[in-house]
Amino acid sequence: MKILKLLTKPLVWIKDFQENAVLYLTKKADKKIGASDRNRFKDWKLKQPVWKQLLIELPIYILIFWLLNLLFNQMGYKITPW
Repeated sequence: MKILKLLTKPLVWIKDFQENAVLYLTKKADKKIGASDRNRFKDWKLKQPVWKQLLIELPIYILIFWLLNLLFNQMGYKITPW
């Protein structure tokens, strides 16, 4: 039994090393990129009343709708009734 433990010890060490290396590199990349920082714009927008949130998001939805309309018009489909 001790021989089996000695034989598997390097495999366990490699497995632990891989997990620790991935964790270390993930934390390092997150610190460099700042992905876990709070989104200040989103926090600000959600503090606004609902009608202001709608006014903030409305131009984005209009732009997406306009681009989809251009795309589908090229294929012969109509999104808008006029």
